[in-house]
Amino acid sequence: MFHEYDLTEEEALELLEEESIGIFATVNEDGTPHAVPMHYLIIDGNVYMQSRPCGRKISNVQRNPTCSLAVIDMHFHIDGARHRTGFQSAVFKGRGRMIEEESEKMEALGKIYRKQRKDRKVTPELVSKLGLIEIVPEAVTGKHRDSV
Repeated sequence: MFHEYDLTEEEALELLEEESIGIFATVNEDGTPHAVPMHYLIIDGNVYMQSRPCGRKISNVQRNPTCSLAVIDMHFHIDGARHRTGFQSAVFKGRGRMIEEESEKMEALGKIYRKQRKDRKVTPELVSKLGLIEIVPEAVTGKHRDSV
């Protein structure tokens, strides 16, 4: 059911494309959430994030692929004596996985570098030093609100 403050899926994806840092949430072993800020890119409809090859978020994704990425864009307007605030937010919910196979990791990192317009060579030595998380979407939602 669509509400007046909802973004369409296309608007939510557009916001996710515009932003580059979000809050990545995974599920801890005890069922509690673990949320950390992460730099990300969306390529071919999936989210990609680079990380160290180990750590809590990595072990969480490997144990339970349920995860999400949330972004928010706050905006402030000053109209004479009036101050207004508003926001747009989007949540990308899906199944995360660690890209482990070297050739797949090299291909994904190459896509990331091309999108970032980085002129770096992707080597096996480089990909062995990083973790690469991919999230395949199950749902993309968003909200917006302007206050007066």
